[in-house]
Amino acid sequence: MKDARVVLASGVFDLLHAGHVAFLREAKRIAGEGGRLVVVVASDRVVRNRKGRSPVLPQDQRIMIVKAIRYVDEVIAGTPDLDICDILRRVRPDIVVLGYDQTWLRKLVEEAAKEARLSISIVQLPRFPVKPGSSTEVRRRLLEKS
Repeated sequence: MKDARVVLASGVFDLLHAGHVAFLREAKRIAGEGGRLVVVVASDRVVRNRKGRSPVLPQDQRIMIVKAIRYVDEVIAGTPDLDICDILRRVRPDIVVLGYDQTWLRKLVEEAAKEARLSISIVQLPRFPVKPGSSTEVRRRLLEKS
């Protein structure tokens, strides 16, 4: 199990879709055989602040859904103050995996890792070729069908 790593991923995971599953599957693959995937599910307040809208599902329900995905070993509730440094100290990941739409998070993770004195690799994954590939696309399709 030499290649086993702890991988940290995060997201809103509202209106779970195939893009989310592909993201988590790839993050688990990066963890390697025997590795662990820890997922942070954003708080409702962080979603409102980052996206300008409330999530469709509250955080406790989004956590329940993400926990049910077989690639996920542990789920952490994101805090309203988005204390990345605290999360990094707690999880001590080898790698942080970011989604294609999380470019804003890269600098925050780099700064928090430096503050926590942790050597962490950051991997930004591409958008996966699935449709619908985002919660926004799911919402749009739902509105079209109503």
